Amino acid sequence: MLRPIALYPDPLIAQILPASTVPTQIVLADRYVSGGGDPNQIEQQAWDASVKAMARYTNVLKWMDDNLKWTTELGQAFLNQQAEVMKSIQRLRAAASKLGNLQSPPQQQVVADAGNIEIVPADPQMIYVPVYQPAQVYYDAPDGSPFITFGLGWPIGPWLGYDCDWGNGGLISWGRDHRRPFNWWLESARQRDMGHAAVWGAGHHPGAFAGRGAGRLALPT
Repeated sequence: MLRPIALYPDPLIAQILPASTVPTQIVLADRYVSGGGDPNQIEQQAWDASVKAMARYTNVLKWMDDNLKWTTELGQAFLNQQAEVMKSIQRLRAAASKLGNLQSPPQQQVVADAGNIEIVPADPQMIYVPVYQPAQVYYDAPDGSPFITFGLGWPIGPWLGYDCDWGNGGLISWGRDHRRPFNWWLESARQRDMGHAAVWGAGHHPGAFAGRGAGRLALPT
């Protein structure tokens, strides 16, 4: 389940996971942007903050809408097995790294920190979405051309309101009273100041409860 996104940069994964818990809003957001909706009005839409963030990365948003069954199952898994989802991403990253497929190109930095593999933007103003084949990148060593490529960069903005907390197996939720510290992504896990940032949870995300009650899902790597 996590193979398609495990090698995405951390700031993007941190939006995808909570956004997947409200798949109906993913559909609405994709219809809005694909129908020519005003990007300046995204913040005024009645969507979760994570969905508003995904509306800024239209190619990923469209993929989530086109693969709505996957999106819904991911959301149910994240609601019920948050720590397991985070661990599964780390296992997949470790597999790709061991084969030599997870490097630090100009678009991003791959950092081993406190036993976890972080993928953070190299440019604090731009984020790049990797393109790769899940059936290849976790299982085959490169034989010339890299298995991971990148398209055009997308802007980084204040809409990226969540971040991965790999050490605790969850997400950090930033707010108006405590914004992400400058250069936070490039600090080591031990140096990061999380201050009054909240921990993401379904209790603070009422729209996600529609996905609860599903059985626990196997998360193979």
